[in-house]
Amino acid sequence: MTCIRQHQMLADTLTIMLVRSRWWRAKLPEIATLVILSTVALGLIVVPRIGASELVVLCSNNVSACEAVSAAYEEQSGQQVTVVRMPTSQALTRVRVPKESGEFDVWMGGPADAYAIAAREDHLASIELDAQSVPDRLQDPEGRWYGIYGGILAFCVANSIEPPTTWAELNSDSSYRIVLPNPVSSGTAATILSVQVQRLGGESAMVDYMKSLDEAVLSYTDSGTVPAHLVASGRADIGVSFAPYCETEKLLGADISAIYPSDGTGFEVGAIAVLEESRRQDAAIQFLNYVVSDEGQQIGAQVENQLPVSESLEPNLIGQLEELETAIYGWNIQEIGASRAGLINLWLNEVRNGAY
Repeated sequence: MTCIRQHQMLADTLTIMLVRSRWWRAKLPEIATLVILSTVALGLIVVPRIGASELVVLCSNNVSACEAVSAAYEEQSGQQVTVVRMPTSQALTRVRVPKESGEFDVWMGGPADAYAIAAREDHLASIELDAQSVPDRLQDPEGRWYGIYGGILAFCVANSIEPPTTWAELNSDSSYRIVLPNPVSSGTAATILSVQVQRLGGESAMVDYMKSLDEAVLSYTDSGTVPAHLVASGRADIGVSFAPYCETEKLLGADISAIYPSDGTGFEVGAIAVLEESRRQDAAIQFLNYVVSDEGQQIGAQVENQLPVSESLEPNLIGQLEELETAIYGWNIQEIGASRAGLINLWLNEVRNGAY
């Protein structure tokens, strides 16, 4: 399988995945040097061209999940697939304003509310699939996107501290070293804002809460997957992310735990869609059909400990949400998508005073 292209490997490492914090700015020259040296050592300076028949997937999930299901599809179909990683909000911007027409064929992963926006703006093709195992509320009624996995929003906490169990407690201890994803680039962060609006009863209360929390935030990360890694590596005490990213770090040996806030949480429905401007729509539809199938969902979900949405598979997202003893926010994906841009602007202008 052809994975992330080399120019994107450099750009994504130094910009898309960049953590906006004093620590990272100080370390950036060292990191850039290591990336460049590694690239040279691996012989990746020459950028190969993408073949005309090659399917190009824009990935807003963890890249390992996108790569795993793409590799399985390649083996089964013989179709070559290229995976390009980009956080959800940045991917949405790229879908809206591509560098060239038809540069991507499929968008895969990241919260479905971003897909709802893209669908409303006619960037996604309407594809009719036999997806009976996917609950109706986890797919677009016009077939423009389909849910394929899920994750529940949680605190990823170092076991060396007394953990917060509510959003209120998270905001009550100034000694916590907290990392959050950045709403400007991260779909995870947009989910956090939406949960606060629903939990607290309005946008004004969300702004007040996020302003107060901002004083304790060590850094904002460009991707929603990064906070769990920063906690796992000891550079933060608490990160807010979807639980599977925390659980993956735990399986790798980190002394951390995922805690669901008892005063309410949200969830992600990771989606997939064929882009309207795809140059290879027939191949894209075949890939979509495979990823939405139980086999495809299981492969992608297992790599990152995520939950498939298919009710034919156990455990699945709906079943896990129903077992949680806390309020669950975010069931109206279309409504959340419609409010997404406004909430991000509120955070940027009223919480961060235009700085991010």
